[in-house]
Amino acid sequence: MKPYDTAMGEPYRLLVMTEKMYNDNKDVAQRVMQCFVDSTSRFKRDMALAEKYVTQQMFKGQISGDDFRDALDNATYTYDVSLQHIGTTTDFMQKYGVGRMTKPPKPEEWVKLDLVHKAMADQKVQ
Repeated sequence: MKPYDTAMGEPYRLLVMTEKMYNDNKDVAQRVMQCFVDSTSRFKRDMALAEKYVTQQMFKGQISGDDFRDALDNATYTYDVSLQHIGTTTDFMQKYGVGRMTKPPKPEEWVKLDLVHKAMADQKVQ
């Protein structure tokens, strides 16, 4: 089933921030990324905690535990994304008209991974 049998493979759910935040509030941006890596790491270690947070806090009981587990079957928690994966995703976005990019940017032109790599190194996660 697409996209799993394509070059994209498993889609990633990513945290994004604006370029303005990245450029103008680097300290805040880094702290947000530290929090993201920490919470993702905790959720990966303790799926019961992740399920409880997502179903009860995020969605206020509007989704069930089964819904949560079904969603994880489609895309797992991760903080490790490569520019190659971003490039493949960008190519698919252009091919299927998502974002209406006439000339899509190269991944390194619109995705910065330095903050997540620093957060991962600081927290010693792989």
